[in-house]
Amino acid sequence: MNPSSAVHTSVGILVYGSDELLLGTRTMVLENAGFQVFSAISSDGAESIMKSGEVALVVLCHSLSEQQCEAALDFAKLQRPALNTLVLTASGSPCSERTTGAVLSAFDGPRKLVETVQDLLDCVQSKA
Repeated sequence: MNPSSAVHTSVGILVYGSDELLLGTRTMVLENAGFQVFSAISSDGAESIMKSGEVALVVLCHSLSEQQCEAALDFAKLQRPALNTLVLTASGSPCSERTTGAVLSAFDGPRKLVETVQDLLDCVQSKA
């Protein structure tokens, strides 16, 4: 990503996953791209961050079980119906079929993750 491109430091992103190493890596990649990132490894933590109203995008990692992913999607929709979601998947998952947001392969790499997040946040800001 070009450092002079739009940076969304005032727009938060929640990255929720159950693998601490992957969660840390994705958080670091997005922070290095200039995003404000919150991370959660538990459903309680993810729900607390979503309730805070500080996030415009929820990234659900492929390390979550189908039930965890679906519960997070349901909670996000309940809290703020317009809250955007990005489901990372390692293979077709029922959770990725339930999202009204975007779906991205976890194997597409950091550049594609940053580009997709940027596009989703641009979409959110253009609606504001």
